[in-house]
Amino acid sequence: MKRLIKIMLAAFSIFGAIFLTDITVHAETPNSSEDFGYYDYDYDKV
Repeated sequence: MKRLIKIMLAAFSIFGAIFLTDITVHAETPNSSEDFGYYDYDYDKV
């Protein structure tokens, strides 16, 4: 009986953590091409 109660409490805790929490996700804007650069140290390699 105690084992069943522990399993039920664990299941309710997992359910609450997954479905009852409010998590907001925001995407960042992509970087412009001006943020990147390269240096030409050797004429054959970048």
